[in-house]
Amino acid sequence: MTGKTRLHDLIQAFAYPLDKESKAKPLSPQHWAMLDGYLTRVELKQGQTLFQRDRDERSLYLLESGRVTVHYENDKGTLRMGFVSPGSVFGEASFLGNMPRQAGATVAESGVAWALGRIKFMELYRREPDLGMAVVQMAASILARRSRDARRRRVIA
Repeated sequence: MTGKTRLHDLIQAFAYPLDKESKAKPLSPQHWAMLDGYLTRVELKQGQTLFQRDRDERSLYLLESGRVTVHYENDKGTLRMGFVSPGSVFGEASFLGNMPRQAGATVAESGVAWALGRIKFMELYRREPDLGMAVVQMAASILARRSRDARRRRVIA
């Protein structure tokens, strides 16, 4: 890409992700340029709850900076499913499955994320089906890797 776009730092985070499960095939420069108009910037503040389990919110989040904890809560406590670091997505299960949230997400370290809501995604997919498929494949790849990695999960009170 030439010049600095509003997604410059997000693109860099995805080019050099910190999490091993995020090493999915990156989007092309053309895809990033097209995706720009569909994403909403979200300022993340430490301690902020982004979404809760069983809520009917299905956005996919792309993390530019900061860290997010994804957790599952039940009557026995909280099961931390993992940390999400820059260069990765989260919220992918509800986004891909078109179902209520199965986990919660809380900001562990302030930063910036970009949200792709379902309505914007449907518009994107109608206009740019190749880009829509690339986004789905990126999210599905990360979801598949995370589902295999149960070793990081532990109960926190």
